[in-house]
Amino acid sequence: MLFKKIVPLVILALFYRNFSAAQTAYIGDNDTLTIERESKYNTLNYKDGKFGLRNEDVTSGKRFWRSQLLVGGTEVLGMGILMALPKRITKWDDDYIKKAKQNLRESWTMPPVWDKDDFAMNYIAHPLVGSYYYNAMRSQGSKKWSAFLFSTAQSFLWEYCIEGVAERPSTQDLLFTSTTGALLGEAIHRTTLRMGRNGFTTFEKIAVTIMNPLFLLNNKYSYRLNQHSAGTVYSRHK
Repeated sequence: MLFKKIVPLVILALFYRNFSAAQTAYIGDNDTLTIERESKYNTLNYKDGKFGLRNEDVTSGKRFWRSQLLVGGTEVLGMGILMALPKRITKWDDDYIKKAKQNLRESWTMPPVWDKDDFAMNYIAHPLVGSYYYNAMRSQGSKKWSAFLFSTAQSFLWEYCIEGVAERPSTQDLLFTSTTGALLGEAIHRTTLRMGRNGFTTFEKIAVTIMNPLFLLNNKYSYRLNQHSAGTVYSRHK
């Protein structure tokens, strides 16, 4: 399956990093020459050793509701796509719409089932979606534990409230979406920051767009460089 082959290659590509750098001179307050190394793609960098993420200084509640808005909209769109896919892919009953109320009741009153989806859907697509959930919070500066809790809650919401109208919750999806998704999401998050430190090349922008779209929605690629009087350089969001 093409999807099964492409996604692992993109994941590996995320760990690529551009090391090309140039030296730039700045005059500080003490009239001394300061030499700093910066990338020739210097559109993003760290300030005081930490990446400046959108909403990292706001309350957790604001980060949560922004994440919920972005992810919730994506889930509704995702459900629409699944409804349009052939039943051989979703494994849903032909008359699941007529039985939606019954299916939803069974989802909440009966235990999850071991589904029959193929390997790519269960162990690649769902962890990848889980990483999106995770990075909806992590790309706003949330701590790992809160990003994991958000990812777990979104997985539960999807299985029991959205997809639950078509089928019983999946044991594999509940286990792997948030757990494996969080591990993958953290690796993607750190790799994104490492790439952003030297600025994103065109190849890296493509990789981040595919693997970390929530980072893109929250932080974009374009930053305005500012120069401190002390000679340090940092970036702000436009």
